Amino acid sequence: MLTLLVLALSLCCRPALAANALLFSRTTGYRHESIPAAISAIKDMSGSLGMPVTASEDPTLFTNAGLSQFDLIIFLLNSEPDTTPVSATPPMLTSSQQSALASFYASGKGYVGIHSASACLFVDQDYVRISGASFNQHPQFQSVTFTTVPASADYAATSSLPSRWTYQEEAYTFLGDPRSNNATVILSVDESSYSGYKGDPSVQGTPHPIAWVRDTPVQLSGGRSASGRAFYTSLGHATATWSDSRFLNHIQGGISFVLGRSVKKPPKKCYKTVKVKGKRVRKQVKCPKPKAKAHHKRRADL
Repeated sequence: MLTLLVLALSLCCRPALAANALLFSRTTGYRHESIPAAISAIKDMSGSLGMPVTASEDPTLFTNAGLSQFDLIIFLLNSEPDTTPVSATPPMLTSSQQSALASFYASGKGYVGIHSASACLFVDQDYVRISGASFNQHPQFQSVTFTTVPASADYAATSSLPSRWTYQEEAYTFLGDPRSNNATVILSVDESSYSGYKGDPSVQGTPHPIAWVRDTPVQLSGGRSASGRAFYTSLGHATATWSDSRFLNHIQGGISFVLGRSVKKPPKKCYKTVKVKGKRVRKQVKCPKPKAKAHHKRRADL
C-alpha cells in the first residue's frame, strides 16, 4: 500500500515535461516590423512555460520527420501577397508541406496562431480549419476597445484581461466563423469604438471574433478527426504591443492552454521601445512601483 502511495505521489508531483515549440515567422507578403520583438518576447516566456523554442522561417522543416521533434507550432505574424484570387500566388508552404502540418495537428499536437497567422495558406483548407478562420481585412491602425466574452472566464488567455481593454491595434475581420470549426471565441470587440469596416456578421459570426481556442476535435481532409489543441489571436500588430504586460499574459495564457498546463507566473518584467542607431529596440527597464488603490467606489462601466 505504501509503495502504491509513493508511486502515485511521484506521478502527480512530477514537473511537466518540456514541450518543444517551433516558432515559424515566414512571410512572403507584408512583413511586420514587430517580428523581432515578438520572437524575443516569446523566447522570454518560454522558460516559465517549460517550452524550448526553435525560431525559424525555413519551410523545409515541414516534413513528417522534421515536425516530429516538436509538440506545437506557433505561426507568428505570417503573410502571403495580397492577390485576387489568392490561388494566383503560390502559398508559403508546398502541398506536401501543408500535408505534413495537417498530419502533425491530426496526431494531437498543438497550434498557436498570432495576428497575421490567419493571412496565409488561404488555399489550404486544412490550415483554415486548424487556425479557425482566414483573415479578410482590417480598418486603419487606431484605438480599439476589445471585450472579453462570458466563455472566456475559464481560459488563461483572457483571465488577466479587463472586460474592456482599449489600446492601439488593428481590428481584424474574417472570411469565416471560427465557431464553425469547433472553436470557442474568448475575445471580441466593441465595433462602435473604431471607424472603418466591421466585417460581415453573417460570415464571421457574432459576437465579432478576435481571439479563440479549441480543445475539441475538428475534421480535416480525408475524414481525419484532429484532436490537437489550438489558440489564435488577431492581436499583436505593433512592436510596442509586445511590451504590454496584459498582451504578453494573453499570449502566454493561450500557449499554456495549448500545452494543457497552468502558467507558472514569472517575475514581472517591464519593457519599453527605444531607438538605437535609428532602429526600434525592445529594452528591459525597471518596473514602476504600483500606485496605491483608491478607496472610492468605481463606476461599473469604466
